[in-house]
This record gives sequence, C-alpha cells and structure tokens, in this order.
Amino acid sequence: MSRTNTVEDSKNIAVRVENLSKTFKTYSGKFNALDGVSFSVNKGSFVVISGENGSGKSVLMSIIAGLEKPTSGTVYTSSDVGLILQDADASILGDTPKDDVMFGLVSNKIKKKDAEISAENVLKRTGLYEKRDFPSHYLSGGEKRRLALSSILALGFNTIILDEPYSNLDYKGVKEVNSLIISLLKDGVTIILLTHEIEKCLGRADKLIVLQSGRVVFDGSCKDALSKDLLKWGIKNPLLSYNSLSDLFWE
Repeated sequence: MSRTNTVEDSKNIAVRVENLSKTFKTYSGKFNALDGVSFSVNKGSFVVISGENGSGKSVLMSIIAGLEKPTSGTVYTSSDVGLILQDADASILGDTPKDDVMFGLVSNKIKKKDAEISAENVLKRTGLYEKRDFPSHYLSGGEKRRLALSSILALGFNTIILDEPYSNLDYKGVKEVNSLIISLLKDGVTIILLTHEIEKCLGRADKLIVLQSGRVVFDGSCKDALSKDLLKWGIKNPLLSYNSLSDLFWE
C-alpha cells in the first residue's frame, strides 16, 4: 500500500482511493471489511457516503484519515484529512471551547498568545464564540460537533470527514450542522459525510457513494441514486411519502 499527500496528475482531486482492501483476522478465519474500493472526491465538493451498519464506512474513513493502514490499495490526498468522530465527547479535551481549540494548537508548537487569537477566530466562524468559556461537556450535541469541527479547522485542514454527524441530534441540531457545512463549502473546504440518514443532507451533496459488504455498489449523482432501489442496500429512500398515521412505522 502506498500513500501520498500530493496529487500531481489530478490537480482538482482532494482524495482518490484505488483498489483499497482491509482484511481482519477472526477466530473463524478472515473478514474483508473493504474489498477493492475505488473512488475520487473533488476539491471543494460535498460527498455523502452511505450504507448499512457494517458496510465498511468507518473503516474506510479511518484509512483515508491516516489512522489505520489498509491491507492493500492506495490512498492519495491533496492535504492532511481531518476526521470528526460520531462520538463528539471523545474529541473534547479542554474544559471550555477555547481551551479545547487551543489544546491542539499549542500541541502543534503554536505560541499560547497566537493560539488564543486563532481559537477565538475559529469559534466565531463556527458560532461558538459566545460560549468560548462555557463548560465544554455541557454543550448541546450540535454544539459539541461544532466544537470538534472548530479544533480541526484551527489546524488548517481543508478536507474534513464527518462520521454520522446527525446521530442523536434534534431538528435544531441538524440544522446547525448543515448550516456550518454550507459555510465551509463556501470557503472551499472539501466535505465527506458518512451517514445512513441521507434525507438530511442529500439535497446539498454533489454525489453519493454507497457501500455494501465492503464494496462500492453505487458512485454517482444524487438524482440518479434516488431512481435506484436503495432498500436493497439497506438505505431507506427519502422520497417515500407519509400520508397517514399507519405510515409512521417502519416494518
């Protein structure tokens, strides 16, 4: 497996994955979490990756972010990739939002005064400046995700992976996350979003990639995706209508 942070032949590519595979040893033999996965993500684009639980989404993103090594295949990235985990609490290291953002900056040899200025600027950008001295663990779910994103942005990442960012969020929290995604896209940030709740984001995405059993089964436009039988891939089609109370029960 090779990995590089330079894409010489495709200047518009933020991430390119070629024939990526990941095999885990189990008591009964081997398990292929990823099997020959290939796709690319353009700079400044918004790509949604979906699939049922166990399809390989999280393993794939850990490899792209450099947290895990594949068994075989190649990952090209135009810059370092920031990964925001589903459990936002696990990413919080500071007592307050300002402390949390400063922690990463100071750890990267940024002078404390400069780190404080950068932290306050990025918290303004993510809408958390008014709560910069608020206890981090008492933030709402949406605010914690914005805090995790603040720390990534402060370090200068231009490609960001969001792992199930809508998990356990109410309607207001979902809107806050989406508002921030729109703002980041306007700034040229590349967004890769992992979710099975595609109804909350597909309308803004540039394309959808679907994984099933570690393989890419769809890679194309969101419009084309809605014409497919998504249920066979474990995804509920968001265009299904609800006309009566009896419809509000999945079976």
